[in-house]
Order: sequence, then structure tokens, then C-alpha cells
Amino acid sequence: MSLFKAANQKKRQNLYIYRSTDNGKSWNILISAVTQGSIALGPKDEIYILTSFSTIVFSFDYGATWKSKEITYKTETTEIGTFARCITTDNDGKIYVGSEAGVSRSDDRGNSWKKLDKGMFIKNIWSLLVCSTGEIIAGANSSLNAIYTSTDKGENWVENENVTHQIIYSLAEDSFGNIYAGGDYNLYSSTDKGRTWKTLSTINSSFTNVVVDKKNKIYSTFANGGMFSSNDSCANWEEKNNGLEKLSVFRCLLLDKNGYIWAGTNGFGIYKSKASVY
Repeated sequence: MSLFKAANQKKRQNLYIYRSTDNGKSWNILISAVTQGSIALGPKDEIYILTSFSTIVFSFDYGATWKSKEITYKTETTEIGTFARCITTDNDGKIYVGSEAGVSRSDDRGNSWKKLDKGMFIKNIWSLLVCSTGEIIAGANSSLNAIYTSTDKGENWVENENVTHQIIYSLAEDSFGNIYAGGDYNLYSSTDKGRTWKTLSTINSSFTNVVVDKKNKIYSTFANGGMFSSNDSCANWEEKNNGLEKLSVFRCLLLDKNGYIWAGTNGFGIYKSKASVY
């Protein structure tokens, strides 16, 4: 298994994309790039990484060579790019990017892009999830409806009216197909693929990253620091910070197939859980 990360080397004032082929024991620099820290893998191990502003870099040979492409859309007078925040793929190899202008999709491994925002009132997208059954969930920074659902690969979107005035930072799915959305102060859940939502937990912070293991235990990082878990439908949260030296900002969480949790921080390195959660 290869792992990838983007990190800030303060002495050199550069950003790099790294790869590990020994389960995180050592890391090698692949390329120098200013990244947003959002990485997606395609069904044939394609690597897609958002870099500065609206540019994506991609590799089809495990990082040996790279290409880049700017994600743009046409207006009546010109062709412009937009700030991209999140990226994901589906089982057909289609790529989805969430940005300040909605969602863009590529059907040809990143070479061309189609802007998809039909039905979106707020187009400032912060998170994306492709469900196991094919639906796509998009989380927005919204003064009104903050979550959108598409059942046709992003061609059309439906607003979910009971989640409002939120930034949806993270989306996750459990083994039963339930969806979780982490926002400002609230963690939401949906049992019908994002059509309706209920508040599962409320805290004095934001749910910045959420992952769910195969036992349906929920792990989350909070904006004001720390990692926590819950196995009782979020009625209670247990602190999981032993060994995490810096608790200020976590950029991402990953639960690998062997049950180890990986935590990427904002400038303080990457952490791996000492034991599998399974």
C-alpha cells in the first residue's frame, strides 16, 4: 500500500508531495507543489491532488511522472478558474471537485471538466462524498441550505432544507450506508442517502474531520484541537489524544483497510495510531 501526503517544509519554504511504500515508516519526495492537502485515488490507482487555486496534478504511474491541468469554466465573455477545496472519485473513474463555483466533473481522468451546479443555490462547496450506492453528497458554506444530493453523477442537485447556516467541513459513510456531516457546532446524520438529516451531536466547536470504522464507531477532530471518538451514537465523546503532541489543527483523517488511523496536521507532521481499531 502506498500512502501520500503534502507537507510544509518551513526551512525551505516549499511544499512537497510525499509517498510512503512501507506503511509510513519512511517517506520520499515525489514533486514540489503548493497543495490544498486534498488527495483522491481512482479505481486504477490514479492519483489526483489539488494544488494552488484551481489546478490539479495527476499521476497514472504511482507518482513517477505527473501532469497538471487547470479546472476552468466558460462564462459569456471569458474562461476562468475558481478556488477548489475538495476532490473525490467514483467507481467509474469520474473525478469530482468542489469549489467556490459548485462542483466540476471530469470523465476523462482530469483532461477536461464540466461545471455542475444545477439546483445549487449556494455554490461554495467545502466537502464531497460519493456514497457506496452512487449518490453524491456536497457540503457547502451556506447561509441557507448547506447540503446537496445528486443521484445522477452531479448533473442535478437537490437541496436539503433542514441543515442551514453551516459550513460542512466533512462527510463520511458507515457500513450501514448512513451518512454523517460535520459542521459548525453540529454533527448531522442521514439514513436516506442525504435526503433528510437530523442533529446527532452538538459541541462548542466544529467537526472538521469525520471517519467511521466498520464497527460504526465515529472518530472526529474538532476545530479547537484534539481527536475524539464515540460508539454510542455520539451521546458521549472519548478523548483520543495520547501521543498527539500538537492538538491545534488537524487537516485530514484517514482510516486504512487494516484499521489504523492516520492524522495529518497543519505544519506538525503526520501521525499514525499505535494499534488498529479493529
